Amino acid sequence: MAPWAAPGTTEADIVTVDIFSKHPELKICFLCNDGLVAIGTDLDNAYELASDAEVGMQTYHQALQVGQPVPIAKELLPQSQNRRV
Repeated sequence: MAPWAAPGTTEADIVTVDIFSKHPELKICFLCNDGLVAIGTDLDNAYELASDAEVGMQTYHQALQVGQPVPIAKELLPQSQNRRV
């Protein structure tokens, strides 16, 4: 999560670039109170990453409405990756 900076400002750009520079493995950076930035191999890939992140955050938010979500064990994660329901 990038710290808050006024949207559209040079400060917001610097904060976001700093996050991606320090963590080159990241493809998505959430912006405090302002959405997210997604980096993909092309525009379609970046859009897909952003869409997946938005759906994930909506799901998490909905789960919080009914209680504390139960984390998935790390050893089960490979089974769920790249699956679409």
